[in-house]
Amino acid sequence: MKSDQVASGAMKLSIVMPVYNDAETLEAITARVWASDPGMEKELIIVDDGSTDDRPELVGHRNLL
Repeated sequence: MKSDQVASGAMKLSIVMPVYNDAETLEAITARVWASDPGMEKELIIVDDGSTDDRPELVGHRNLL
């Protein structure tokens, strides 16, 4: 990271969350991520590992991202 990014506060926190058949807990987990305040911009990257539950529909229809 460049020192001018740190000085200007332009740091960004990237959270990578692997998921597999976790539709029951996904909404609560993502809500906690968005409610946290790390003091910088953040992004949540959800990586599905071939889930067979309704996780894809949950993320798309509930705007968890």
